[in-house]
Amino acid sequence: MTEPTPGGWNPCPPGELARLAAELTFRRRLRALARAGLVVVAVAAMVGATRVAYPSLWASPAPSDPAPCHGCDEPPAPCNHEDPPAASKK
Repeated sequence: MTEPTPGGWNPCPPGELARLAAELTFRRRLRALARAGLVVVAVAAMVGATRVAYPSLWASPAPSDPAPCHGCDEPPAPCNHEDPPAASKK
């Protein structure tokens, strides 16, 4: 293929078209895999960002004070958690 011919056209050596077809097929498959990998990474990034942002964006705020029970105006009495367990068994 390196020697010039009078008409400017040379026939391909045996197997050259098969080699070219194999190389182009490999490149096409490689590009398809790269695109699929990019889609997977993009979806994973979006899922991760949503998982991180969801609690701060859409979480309902905690009530500042407990609601009174059965319509009474007084808040419930606080629990006394400071009592030691031994004192409560007497």
